[in-house]
This record gives sequence, structure tokens and C-alpha cells, in this order.
Amino acid sequence: MPAQPEAMDLEELRRHRDAIRDEEEAVSYRRRLLHAQLDIVEAAAVATDHEEFQAMLAEVLSDAPPTVATAVRAVEISGPRDAVELEPLPADLLDLTDEERAGLLARLRAQEQVVSDRRRELLAELDHLQEELVRRFQRDGVDARALLGEDH
Repeated sequence: MPAQPEAMDLEELRRHRDAIRDEEEAVSYRRRLLHAQLDIVEAAAVATDHEEFQAMLAEVLSDAPPTVATAVRAVEISGPRDAVELEPLPADLLDLTDEERAGLLARLRAQEQVVSDRRRELLAELDHLQEELVRRFQRDGVDARALLGEDH
């Protein structure tokens, strides 16, 4: 159950927001890794040989984002490593039967759904925390020294 931001003091509220933001970044990173795994397995499903698979793999892994390029930001994972670690893909993707590949895709899609659901939960909680911060600033005003981290 999400914390009740209305009951938190300002510092606790900020710390909790930062912790939720960090967890969301880790979950989002895991989600991107799962998407890459799905792309790789799907490429293996349509490749007719190793050369075609390698070419498709190069294309999948170098695919530019659909939006204008922005600064790349490193993701530091400070929480449990299982927040981002994935089960490695089998080395013999091209040798899997259609049934084995379909099972692998189903497992990856199920994991992606769980991760996406968790990310939505975290984003909703983050929105709620941000709304509480905004409400407090509107109600109480903004102390510039507090924003800059200076002592009173």
C-alpha cells in the first residue's frame, strides 16, 4: 500500500519521492531490457540463417529512438539487483523449435506486463507525491533557502 503523503513531514515526503523516483528508473530500465530481449527473440523467429540473424540483430540493437535525440543519462541502480537483472536468453535462439520460441516469447511478454504494471503504479504514486508537494508549496509558499538547502 502506498504511503500517505499528507501525513509526512516535508523532508520525509521528499525522501519518499526520491526513493519512488529511483525505483521507477530501475523498473523502467528493466522494461527497456525486456523490450530488447523481445526484439532479439522476435528477430530470431524470422531469420532464416545466422547471417540474416546477425544483420537483424545489428539493426535491432542500433535502432535509433523515434524522438529527437536527447542527452543519455546513466541509470544508477541503488536498490535490489533483481530490479533490473533478467534471465539470459538462450545462446541457441536460432535452434529453438517454434514451440520453444513461442514459450520464451510468452514468458518475456508476461514479465514485461508485470514490470509495466509496476511502473504504472510507481508513476501514479510519484504523481500523488508531486501533487502533495505542489499543494504544500501553494499553501505555505516557497522558502528559497530551503529549496537551496541552506540552513535557516
